[in-house]
Amino acid sequence: MGCAVMLLIVIGVIIAVVARSLASAKEDRANRADRGQQIATLFRRLERQPDDDRIERSLFEMLAGEPVGYDEQLVVPGGWFHTARPVLSAFARDPKHHSLLAWFFTCFAFPAGQQSDVLSWLQEILAAGVTDPIMFSAYRTAVDRLISNSAASEAMWLYQRILDGVSQSAGDPRLKAEALRIGRIAHAKGRADGRATVYDEEAMANDIAARIPQPPSRF
Repeated sequence: MGCAVMLLIVIGVIIAVVARSLASAKEDRANRADRGQQIATLFRRLERQPDDDRIERSLFEMLAGEPVGYDEQLVVPGGWFHTARPVLSAFARDPKHHSLLAWFFTCFAFPAGQQSDVLSWLQEILAAGVTDPIMFSAYRTAVDRLISNSAASEAMWLYQRILDGVSQSAGDPRLKAEALRIGRIAHAKGRADGRATVYDEEAMANDIAARIPQPPSRF
């Protein structure tokens, strides 16, 4: 009888601990969702009032605070990223705001398979960055914080887009170096040991060379 009572007590304690843990996790998700919504509201206000320093300071404080991470509201149509996108583009054009751009991609997480919208935005930033060093710096700032969570297919998509940039820039050394950097990450994601091989390096060198226009032959 005593053993049965002890067993019931132990089971009761376990149930109570699990219940508290689930309640705590639920509260944490709710708090993070609330922070995400507050940040989206600040982005919306800043789009309407781009010169309001108070809104910008509040946005910085929120982004630099407790990370929100991933929430489905980040990527749904009309969600938080959609709301922030116009202001993020404005941040990309101004080097003084690149730190806010970095904080955005630190505060929010875009996991593998959930990056389509932000990849589309990055393509726009890169298109401008081919000829604009400031936009290219913004592109790198965002990519550096995104690609570690990218699926292999998403990283390879980024690699193909930077190769397009190499072609458009007629072989700009900055873009060639970035193509190698992103290419190594993309190829490594497709390898079991997480490392690019010598064959990958050769393939990337060939990819880059193929995108650089060659002078016409004299013969």
